Amino acid sequence: MSSFMKLRSIFYKDGEIKPWTVPLVLLLVAFAGYGLYINHLSFYWDDWSFAWARFFQGFRGLKAVADATRPMRAYIENTETQIIGINPIFWQVYSVLLRWLASITLWWFLRQLWKDQSLATFIAPLLYLVYPGFSQQSIALTYHYGWLFQSVLFISFGLMVWAIKHRRFFWIGMLGASVLMAIQLSSSEYMLGTELLRPIFIWIALGDRKPDNKQRLRDTFLYSLPFVIILCFYLYWRIFIFEFPSYQPVLLNRILSSPATGIKELMDLVWYSFKVVTVGAWENTLQVSINSWGTTRFATIYPLIILFCTIGLILFQNNLVNKSSNQINYSLRHGHVWQFIGIGLMGILLAGIPYYVTGLKVTTSFESDRWSLSYMFSVSLFIAGLLLLFRDHKQSIVLASVLAGLAIGVQFYNSAIFRREADLQRSFAWQLTWRIPALKQNTSLLTDNLIFKFSDDEALSYLLNWTYAPENDSAHLPYSLQRLSTRLGKEIPSLMKNQEIYSDAYLLADFKGSTNQVLVLYFNPPSCLRILDPKYDRYTAFFPIYTTTHGLPVVTNPQVLSPLAAKALPLSNMETITTKPEHSARPPSFLFDPEPSTSWCYFFEKADLARQDGDWQKVADLADEAFNGNYYPQDLSEYLPFIEAFARLGRLEEAEKLTQMVSEPVPTFNPALCDIWQRVEKEGQLPAGSKPSIEKIKVELSCDIPLEEGIP
Repeated sequence: MSSFMKLRSIFYKDGEIKPWTVPLVLLLVAFAGYGLYINHLSFYWDDWSFAWARFFQGFRGLKAVADATRPMRAYIENTETQIIGINPIFWQVYSVLLRWLASITLWWFLRQLWKDQSLATFIAPLLYLVYPGFSQQSIALTYHYGWLFQSVLFISFGLMVWAIKHRRFFWIGMLGASVLMAIQLSSSEYMLGTELLRPIFIWIALGDRKPDNKQRLRDTFLYSLPFVIILCFYLYWRIFIFEFPSYQPVLLNRILSSPATGIKELMDLVWYSFKVVTVGAWENTLQVSINSWGTTRFATIYPLIILFCTIGLILFQNNLVNKSSNQINYSLRHGHVWQFIGIGLMGILLAGIPYYVTGLKVTTSFESDRWSLSYMFSVSLFIAGLLLLFRDHKQSIVLASVLAGLAIGVQFYNSAIFRREADLQRSFAWQLTWRIPALKQNTSLLTDNLIFKFSDDEALSYLLNWTYAPENDSAHLPYSLQRLSTRLGKEIPSLMKNQEIYSDAYLLADFKGSTNQVLVLYFNPPSCLRILDPKYDRYTAFFPIYTTTHGLPVVTNPQVLSPLAAKALPLSNMETITTKPEHSARPPSFLFDPEPSTSWCYFFEKADLARQDGDWQKVADLADEAFNGNYYPQDLSEYLPFIEAFARLGRLEEAEKLTQMVSEPVPTFNPALCDIWQRVEKEGQLPAGSKPSIEKIKVELSCDIPLEEGIP
């Protein structure tokens, strides 16, 4: 019993839980929402440019990226990189810790204003920490910066309030708050609207010392003046000197040119944004479906996380108000709850100023949910205030815990989605190097089916260059990956030969190439990655996925090569691939090692490479090894190289069997199969007496119907 009492004394004093336990609970919440998959995550989206800059160019690269939008960022991130390095796991950990730091600095700031409101000042940081309207926590290299400077903002707010309440340290506190405000504003415009709440916080902080409203108003003005001056300097620099490097003030210009129309559009945007960041964000917690996850570990853990976190938060919050059961009523009588609601509501309206000016719309999904970063603080205050309207604090606690538990669940779900993409990146990178061991410089990979949700063609271009040009640190990228539907008519003038491909959209570097030096890529798992060859793939426009039912293949997800990719296929120049280099390319080891264990796609990529070289014996050997190891495709078109190899080597019975396996469930493949058998008949070294067998196969495939050139 004495041991229990000693343990209890660590967390309790005079029957009440100690304040330091709040940061500990918030850390556990952060781990539950963001930490369980942390060692399985990668780089995503803009992370790739930041990572490439750090690795290959150091400060020079970081400055090139940051100068376009936030110049101070290069100096801060260069220092961080010296300490953290480049491994994504370290950045993931760092980003989660910074988000936790932002929540506890928010808690500390709120405690300066409302010291006696332990429940209210816990619920707001809790909801802020798990806010479900922002789904991109795992894009760590890009967004860690946001958490860092929200922490700076909350410390600045807290120092300002602390200075007002502790006259002895007034000048030190106000100076520190002013300096941090200047640093925060010069580093990011995300929290510009929230800065406008400072006079309200000063007014509240003066409440105990200045009961006379006239004097209180005067002091609020005087104490706000240094911050207003800093804000004015910032706005002048941002608008007239730095101007608008990324997004233009389209809505502001519209208001100036047509006030009535522009103001109506502004009001619509304000109302739309309010609904999205309040109701829409929390609706995300009810839209997670675990049915598609089957019996995976995620499907088991997801409901347990919600349950345990909800129960744990209920128990903890009950202890927070253990001896203050009348705290909610006390809050109502003294207006604290209404202050939370009022400040939160005003903060939500002000937070959107950077987006109102530029006409940008915040959403609840990638990638526009990044703008919800500006709203998180105010939304958390607003919702915490609404929850505290219940007269019985137990109702407030239960509802806050349920909301937080569901939000933790959706953040865990988001982490799982990012983990899936990390696995997809790994599969893509290794299959690419198996199929393309080396690549001639100034080559573009063209595709029209990027299935990466969180990585666009720019991001994958950095992965491509990291893999095939690991010594290049110049301002010129020797390789690019271009999405046809995005780049055609811009970086890619047309799908004709002798067209220059040029892009300077990479911030760090440019790319110069030509339509004479491109490869057409198709990647849509569970199909293997394909480098489409005009010679062999002109009739293989159809890539069906199948499963086996009662021993028979059944097509479950037919996929068709897009018209743009089909149109680009004749440009695919296989000579850009060096099939037998002195040193084969490998994906970045710290990201994608170890090399995956042998799989069907390994055998297929190696066979496709051997087919390009005309090494049919090697293709057949790879088939034998794969089939003996019980490796088989889920995309029937992946049998085609092996059919041709068996046929060319005189293994007609095996070739015919595979042909039937492909043709019977998917007759759409018959033109491609006919193309193989006609090519074999002309070029293959066939055994004597094989002609009748080949004719029989061609009749079964209806090869007497003339094949059109190109993809049907």
